Amino acid sequence: MTVGSYTGNGSASRSITGVGYVPEYAAVLPAGAQRANHRFAGMTRGFQFDNDTGSTTRVTGLGADGFTIGNSADVNTNGSTYHYITFNEVAGSVRSASYTGDNTTTRNLTGMGFQPDYAMIRANDTGTGRRGQHRPASQADPNSLFYENQAAINTGIKSLLGDGFQVGNNTAVNANGTTYHYLGFKDSP
Repeated sequence: MTVGSYTGNGSASRSITGVGYVPEYAAVLPAGAQRANHRFAGMTRGFQFDNDTGSTTRVTGLGADGFTIGNSADVNTNGSTYHYITFNEVAGSVRSASYTGDNTTTRNLTGMGFQPDYAMIRANDTGTGRRGQHRPASQADPNSLFYENQAAINTGIKSLLGDGFQVGNNTAVNANGTTYHYLGFKDSP
């Protein structure tokens, strides 16, 4: 994991480097009134955490030593401060992957290599706005959370399993034919 900050310059393409690895995930958190957004490896766009179809001017790519941003106010207004966090896969602690939704009411996604303490999922859907989902181990089964102020749901990330997690048929995590990206985290002392 790497955290850092930068000052926006408004350019159409800017590399944020120095993380020391090819990240599997990058999130940009504006210090001002703009909206936070993120991108998983393999995604076609940068997405907000809430209901969104993505943009090609936010986090535009993940690269050898960081990530690239566009000129969206969410990531690169001239003179504005932005904070970021990136993650890379670490065996036994952080796992990134993707899957295609099948709309089943109970679906186990395994192969993580550990029981996650936290999981996050985001659809790579540029046609239908979908919300991101997350679930800490402290959340009671079968409930998971959206990132914005919404009630917990029982059809999202239903459970954290010994080698992955279980999803329901909520469109935020399992719409038929939609590609989803996820990160699973294990608290490693």
